[in-house]
Amino acid sequence: STAVNLRPIVRKGEKVKKGQVIAVSERLAYLHAPVSGTVVRLLLKDNSHYIVIKSDKTETCAPAVPFAKPISEITPEEITEKIRTMGVVGTFSNFPTHIKIIASRGKAFCLVINCVQSDPYGSFVREIVKEHPKELVYGARILAKAIGVKQVIFALENNERKSFAALKSVIGEKDKLISVARLAPKYPLGEERNLLCAVIKKEVPAGRATHDRSYT
Repeated sequence: STAVNLRPIVRKGEKVKKGQVIAVSERLAYLHAPVSGTVVRLLLKDNSHYIVIKSDKTETCAPAVPFAKPISEITPEEITEKIRTMGVVGTFSNFPTHIKIIASRGKAFCLVINCVQSDPYGSFVREIVKEHPKELVYGARILAKAIGVKQVIFALENNERKSFAALKSVIGEKDKLISVARLAPKYPLGEERNLLCAVIKKEVPAGRATHDRSYT
């Protein structure tokens, strides 16, 4: 694991569990252990800390730390801080999610949850939606409160019947916050700007961020 601008809180020889915090920062997302095992080496190179963990191949996970209060009682700031300390970042860019949330407040008018499979032969998005619809809907409600939007749209392709049924079984028919948009399959629909154009019927101008509502 690489900790850039983070401070390691583990030592050589220490046993860690998968998901355990191993490096912290005052502003950036925390770093968590990707596997369970033993810290065998700590390196500092080019202002980056490298934490080497030898896996014990058990995948023993650290206990989850849920919110102590219902969503209705949690503030947007508490949600953002929770996301930061949980180490949530972008899948490909590793950009901290809590920074995106802060930048979106007062600018975004709706939250679009991208459930479109980005690769033609991929299936992981489909399986996540089918197997964990409750968690996805719960997370969407939390994000909506953190950002301050009154509309959440799950976007998925119209040939994903099982995924649609799984989401609707959780959302129901009378939810005022969350809806599902079924889109015609067309690559690369999973790219965020293409997806927003298909969902809200407006093109994001070049140079504008996707959360900037001024273009609407």
